[in-house]
Amino acid sequence: MPPFWAWFWRLVSIFIITVIGGALIGCMWAGAMSYGDTLYLYMGLLFGGYVGFMTSPITLLVLRRKELPTAVAWIYLPSFVAALILGAAMDGLTSIFATIGFYLAACIVVGLAMPNVWPYRPAWRCVKCMYDLRGLPANICPECGAEQPPQSAQDTEPDTFPSTLCLQRYCHNCDYDMNWITSPRCINCGAIRRASYAAAEESSTKPRPPAEVAPDSIT
Repeated sequence: MPPFWAWFWRLVSIFIITVIGGALIGCMWAGAMSYGDTLYLYMGLLFGGYVGFMTSPITLLVLRRKELPTAVAWIYLPSFVAALILGAAMDGLTSIFATIGFYLAACIVVGLAMPNVWPYRPAWRCVKCMYDLRGLPANICPECGAEQPPQSAQDTEPDTFPSTLCLQRYCHNCDYDMNWITSPRCINCGAIRRASYAAAEESSTKPRPPAEVAPDSIT
């Protein structure tokens, strides 16, 4: 479990993103509806920030365990486009409710479709305070004194990987797509990647070349 300050700063960051994103959506909606009138832009900016503040509990619930850059992009980029289109195509309260509804629908879709990747705890971090335990022989955290569970064979990082070993495409911890990435650790959560047994079985069924015989041993 991450410490309190990690959760605090993450939730504060999501709240700030929500307010700024709502203000930008309101500004784009007002600009599209009024064809760039400055007064409407300011009003849309304030109204959008207020709507972002009021809907912040929803975004906090949706984004608190997601990968923030990807989740924010999937929520706000379509919402920006929808605000421009709905603001220009509709009038009055209809366009306001349609824009807010599209934004909330994007939040729900991201919350249901994207996997939870935070907080992650690599095997080399303490289970209580996330202290880096690499290189320490004892299973007691020197920072908080918590006893660590024994590491399994899949949690120990090998020095080298055989050239014939194929790693799984998706991380078993966070489902991150590691296609074309040769790193033994997941670049998203730091977990040790597992081997693809299908590739290992395929390599084991290939015929071996005949053994060479030294000329001196032939009689």
